[in-house]
Amino acid sequence: RTGMGSEETLYCPPATPDVTDGGRLAISTASSEPIPVRLEPAHTDRTLDPRRLLVAGVPAGGTPSVSAFGGSAVAHGFFSLGGQAGGAAAAPCARSASERWYFAAGSSAIGFEDTLVITNPFLDEAVVRVLFYTPEGPVAKAGLADVAVPAGRSVAVAVNDYVLRRPVLAAEVSATRGRVVAWKHELRHDPAGSGGSLSLGAAAAAPDWYFPDGALGPGYDERISVLNPSDREAIVTITLSSSERVVQPPELVELSLPPLTSREIALRRSVPQPGSAIAVGAVVRSINGVEVVAGRTVAYLERARRGLAAETGAARSARLWRLGPVVGRPERDTVVILNPGHRGASIRIALLNPGGAPLAPRSLQDIRVPAGRAVRVAVERWTGGGPAAAEVEATGSVVAERFAYSSRDEDAAAAMGMA
Repeated sequence: RTGMGSEETLYCPPATPDVTDGGRLAISTASSEPIPVRLEPAHTDRTLDPRRLLVAGVPAGGTPSVSAFGGSAVAHGFFSLGGQAGGAAAAPCARSASERWYFAAGSSAIGFEDTLVITNPFLDEAVVRVLFYTPEGPVAKAGLADVAVPAGRSVAVAVNDYVLRRPVLAAEVSATRGRVVAWKHELRHDPAGSGGSLSLGAAAAAPDWYFPDGALGPGYDERISVLNPSDREAIVTITLSSSERVVQPPELVELSLPPLTSREIALRRSVPQPGSAIAVGAVVRSINGVEVVAGRTVAYLERARRGLAAETGAARSARLWRLGPVVGRPERDTVVILNPGHRGASIRIALLNPGGAPLAPRSLQDIRVPAGRAVRVAVERWTGGGPAAAEVEATGSVVAERFAYSSRDEDAAAAMGMA
């Protein structure tokens, strides 16, 4: 590695046992020159060309990581799942390990299989504690007080083995020794909305959380989950944004979260539903200064599009976002942009492919995103049914998310971009 300059390592989601043939990493760089990268645990050295997409397999076992030398890289993992529910799942890689990870959304009810996947990418053993949060308060389990995570390995915690039939169940993974990275993998077995999802946890609570994607109306069941891990009451307001307007439902104003509790807001029951489906983004904001964690889950119930997509929110906006593919063979593929600011912004989208120059069609340039609105941009016309990354540049601070649907996996998937 001599002469490679600075090193940046991204920690990526491992392939869980139910991954069939679709575990892959999508890697790209904003550097103007080619940079060397090393893929672990395969000990593979590759060259990452500027504005090109590198797609690599996720080997079973070990802790996948991408080290970039002399430049910066971004990476997302996307997976095809087997088992009873099947489906597709995707999540960004983490830029750093942490002593703490939060998951606002979760359930151990009948029909749900939640698994916390905890990765230790370092050379020394880590020890973690898992604590759950319900609407009534925290739940600690003796068997999860000291969970050893061996060096360079991952540990899967099957939530249903420890907490039975809790419909609302947030989680916190805290390291008492070392640092780790944690994801939540969920399988839902439900004839109305089966599928899988994968979410990177939040390393810290924050006052604001942004969700560009989402939907209201027939065929959708969107739920926003909020966790208050502090010892003070949090007061939260949720604002919804479509491409046409910003809506502040009175039912979502000043929601109370007592200390050390979680709450799930089902939009189908909390907000008057439109007669036809509309796409909406959401902003979750703590208005009394108590920082929280927020997640979103959408069950797709249409005959032509069923499945499950879930994501931890983005805690900040930015002018540049990079989004990996979220399914291997999308029939519907969408870049979703939320502008949480008070001024309009324009965006430009370029699509990065494994081979060839980036695509920047004229229709994907200078797209206006009014203040407070969420805009969906279909890109499947140019991705050609294969994996492609998207690069979003904006004139103001926005938040970007990727959504796609695969009939091969019979599932939808979503993942936040990396800023």
